Amino acid sequence: MTRDTAIVQIESLKDYCERMADDDESGSHVFDLDGQALDRALSALRPVSREQVEKVWAGCEKCHNQSNWPAWIEKGFVYCPKCGTPLTSWAWKKQIERLETLKDADD
Repeated sequence: MTRDTAIVQIESLKDYCERMADDDESGSHVFDLDGQALDRALSALRPVSREQVEKVWAGCEKCHNQSNWPAWIEKGFVYCPKCGTPLTSWAWKKQIERLETLKDADD
């Protein structure tokens, strides 16, 4: 099953749970919880953004000071030599691709 197929199926199941929660007052709490679980599943299937990578890959004190970056890049570093934070747009793209590959490994 592809990620896109899984997203379509989960969205369909979520719609069903929402309809059931509206129609059945006695079990609506269970369907609400199912809907929340399906929301989490959908968010896990969405592509990783640079902002999400930056949240996980917060960096170290040295690489927060971007004035260090030109010297490191000049020496051939595309990642911070202290913590591994990407320093160039190419490195950010590669980092996102690696995270996407890890996330998609279960497909």
